[in-house]
Amino acid sequence: MDHAPQQLNLYGNEKHYQKVGRSAFPILIHLAKVREFITYGELAKKINVSNPRNLNYPLGSVWVTLYELQEEWRVEIPQIDIPYLTSLVVNKDTGHPGYEDLPQSEFEAECRRVFNFPIWTSVQEVVLSNYWLIDRDVVSPAN
Repeated sequence: MDHAPQQLNLYGNEKHYQKVGRSAFPILIHLAKVREFITYGELAKKINVSNPRNLNYPLGSVWVTLYELQEEWRVEIPQIDIPYLTSLVVNKDTGHPGYEDLPQSEFEAECRRVFNFPIWTSVQEVVLSNYWLIDRDVVSPAN
């Protein structure tokens, strides 16, 4: 991961796309573990987004979250390089992600990195633990 897009990470309720991204994240982790792809349309249906074109910001939010996690972990593990999890979401016609026109060889190499990344479970645990903090802060105790 070289640079982060401008979206906010998943850890907030400031923007609706953060909540949508939180719905997409566990699906993407599962896909990485079972070595599968999903189209924008299929993902949109799974997370109740009416137009697949509206996934750009939620997926960007996932990307930012993983980028920030990578930078945090690099303090202890300088060689950590979290792959582009969002590359598993592809256009139904091209079979490639819609955010970039990658040569086939680069796309295949990145997919191998995603599928072979050994610590998706650890990544998921850290990200989901921060979800709990969001929910705790949003829900106010009964009076």
